[in-house]
Amino acid sequence: MFHMKNFGSTRPVLNDIANKITYSGTQNLIIKPDEEQNPIIKSQSTSNLDFNRNEIVVPEAKNSFQKSPKVDNYNPDSHLYVAEYTAEIMSYLFDLEKKNNVTDKFLKRSSNQVVEARSRLVNSIVKTQIKFSLCQEVLFLTVQIIDRYLDLTPIEEIDLILLTGTAFFIASKYEDRSKVNLGSINRMTGYSYSRSDIKKMEVTILKKLDFSMKKPLPLQFLRRFSMISGVDFKEHTVAKYLLELSLLDFEFSMMKPSYVAACAFSLSIKLFKKVEWSSKLEIESTYKLVNLRHGMQKLAQLVLKVNQVDFEYKETWKKFNEPSMYQVSSLPELNGVKIREIALGFVE
Repeated sequence: MFHMKNFGSTRPVLNDIANKITYSGTQNLIIKPDEEQNPIIKSQSTSNLDFNRNEIVVPEAKNSFQKSPKVDNYNPDSHLYVAEYTAEIMSYLFDLEKKNNVTDKFLKRSSNQVVEARSRLVNSIVKTQIKFSLCQEVLFLTVQIIDRYLDLTPIEEIDLILLTGTAFFIASKYEDRSKVNLGSINRMTGYSYSRSDIKKMEVTILKKLDFSMKKPLPLQFLRRFSMISGVDFKEHTVAKYLLELSLLDFEFSMMKPSYVAACAFSLSIKLFKKVEWSSKLEIESTYKLVNLRHGMQKLAQLVLKVNQVDFEYKETWKKFNEPSMYQVSSLPELNGVKIREIALGFVE
């Protein structure tokens, strides 16, 4: 059980986020295929992340997953590992990620301020997850719930602070052993809402999402990619850092979780040059390296953006600069020549 004293400061976590967001109309989008025949939706950037809003339509998952003896025979007696179901589990996750997709509706009807508010929102959620010492899945599921709700709800009906606190409440109950209590959610929101308000919002969110929390998280795919590649903790942690940074940009929420995970992992191993994107990874991920170039480029751009001294949303950078995270956010590889080349589109 989490108590009020866990927060330390009396300052509400979400007090710097604009509460209501306003409708701004629809922006024009241009659909144009790129050189690799992947349809991309393009429009003007609206956040200080300075990216185009692109959504890659990635290849459909194939049922070609097989048990890998070197990996899946590890600890075969563990009832938690269930290695004998590896192929079925991965096929299920790839099939499941096709459902409950986030579209570009939120971006099309949102102003620059709204998109900026979302990035500020994610930054605050990272801080909250750290204060509660909850697992990383809670953070990812919270953002996923928020983005799915934003995609389905008219802008003028959205209360960002109430949505954020309640989404965090739902995610903690779904993903962690210890849920966050209502009193702590009240504190997060600066006591702006009653417990009854939060309970009503919880029902509203669940109804809007059709009571479905089943969409996979990128972390689930990343763990599989790391296991079959045999990478060390540093490379895996860098990939986790890249995944968490991707939460700042709404465009990544429109991509399949497996695609985002594959882009983060491929960028990580590309920077350290210890492991290649092998044929085994192509089979397990369903993506060839050429399919990942766009996502790798955007992640590289995001890393360089966060590295800037005046960048506002630094909570993830601070989190991964701790010794427990091997201080990966300040590694020279994340600010070197190679990542700058990838950010410019030079992906081998």
